[in-house]
Amino acid sequence: MKKYLIDGYNLLYSWRKRTVFLSSGFEAMKEEMLIMLQKMADFEEDEIEVYFDAFKGPVRQAEKSGRLKTIYASGEATADMVIEREVYNTGKKDNIRVVTSDMGIKNMVMAMGVLVISPDQFLAEVSDCVKEMNEIIKKQNRR
Repeated sequence: MKKYLIDGYNLLYSWRKRTVFLSSGFEAMKEEMLIMLQKMADFEEDEIEVYFDAFKGPVRQAEKSGRLKTIYASGEATADMVIEREVYNTGKKDNIRVVTSDMGIKNMVMAMGVLVISPDQFLAEVSDCVKEMNEIIKKQNRR
């Protein structure tokens, strides 16, 4: 089992460049992305944690749905800071994958022994997973 720690906005911006969304609006695109990540997490039996930077407005609590957890940084914290703390506090690091394009967090977590994946590389993994899910569905429907 792998555990992905994802910089949510990094992934969302890469996702937005590659994907045609069914809806318009940033929040709606974010929700579509999270639904796809939940499907991938459940299918692959991996843990996926998506971290978003703090935003103005009420503090948002972490949300868990299946194997997907969405975490919102609070106060002055950034998603990078929360990911770094999570990596630091995790004992066994060989199953952790950090998804980010930010050079600062890349260098920090790599120094802690964690594999870093670019958002584009991760999106290729998501695409492969979707293809595999679709093939299974086609096979099931043929029966």
